[in-house]
Amino acid sequence: MGLTVAILGKFPPISGQVSTLNLWLANGLAEKGAKVVVCTDAYYPRKQSIRASRDESDSDIWRELHPGVSVVYAAHLSDSVFLPFSELGYVSYLAQARKTILAHKPDVIFSHYLEPYALAGSQIADELGIPHVVTHAGSDIVRLCGSEDLRTLYRSVLRNVTYFVPKSRIAGDVFAEYCPTRTVSPYLPDPRYFNGNNKAGTRDWGNQDEPVFGFYGKFVHGKKLDDIIQAFRHYRQRYGKGRLLFVGGEIGGKFHLSEYLDESQDEAIEVRRFIPNWEVPRLLNSLTCLVYTKSSYKVAQHAAIILREAVACNTPVIATQESLLGCPDSLMEYAQFNFVEPDAGAEALSFAMAEMVEVGRSAAKAGHEEYFQRGYAQYVDSWYQCLLDAAGQKK
Repeated sequence: MGLTVAILGKFPPISGQVSTLNLWLANGLAEKGAKVVVCTDAYYPRKQSIRASRDESDSDIWRELHPGVSVVYAAHLSDSVFLPFSELGYVSYLAQARKTILAHKPDVIFSHYLEPYALAGSQIADELGIPHVVTHAGSDIVRLCGSEDLRTLYRSVLRNVTYFVPKSRIAGDVFAEYCPTRTVSPYLPDPRYFNGNNKAGTRDWGNQDEPVFGFYGKFVHGKKLDDIIQAFRHYRQRYGKGRLLFVGGEIGGKFHLSEYLDESQDEAIEVRRFIPNWEVPRLLNSLTCLVYTKSSYKVAQHAAIILREAVACNTPVIATQESLLGCPDSLMEYAQFNFVEPDAGAEALSFAMAEMVEVGRSAAKAGHEEYFQRGYAQYVDSWYQCLLDAAGQKK
């Protein structure tokens, strides 16, 4: 019989890096013959800020799923159980994850993200004697481990895992000495979805007769969004055309776009919430260029998934060098970047926008498709082997 994997983590309609990786990895594992069951808390009330906003049914979620992947959406017990002064989020997820694992009897549990998935996965794995693999991308470890009590808790959890896969330097620095670690190939997007021809529905993203600059991600101070707004206004003042599109969300931070932008007064700038993962290629292909700049970012070596996907779609990108720290060096060979300094102000960004419009989108370089085909296959193969090896180490 083939490998059976239980994935605990974020999943569409939640958007963002972790759900992106879980969606495409689940498909890739299933294509290699694994049976995959995903248990997610994507519909919990507190997840709404990072959930894709859709007018139609979420049935499109299933459009890109391999038939070997099944998804269980945990219900929040507060809908049916009243316990005064109890939030019930964690126990709701733990109960459903345990029920799912008992029903599917996986060979290995894969928890993607420490909170709450690795905590729940660890408790279930220890109880049932199932090998447990945990990974964390790294961007939130600074916040998650903001107290010594939390660091101590997570280290105690990871001591009992079969493998911990640190996907950034900071994750390794914080946890590697406390648990067995494993290295996997870096994520590269599946070129079947992320390519320059995936343009269906680009009309939804505005008038393609004028330049469209876009940002995708969390709205936080370190990504220079206020400078991007001022740069675009400078560009509009000079050229009298163009649109700026922000897609993402304000995730409990201190940065609020509304402090810099009154949408009712500036129709050329539009803000949308996160979109489903499978719509990202259409967004990228509708843009004149993606603007993704970081400056003094707390986790400098954390690589943005959207940059890799932009290169896969052959979408030009305005970036700082800091934005790419953590990306594979080989990615640069196939990218169309215009770099600005980390402290570049609005005027410098504006000139970079003008240059991107003038140069336009270049033809894909020789070997582009083969590079992503090979990279995506290596990514899936290395994860499959990691989980297969873990499954062989029955507790």
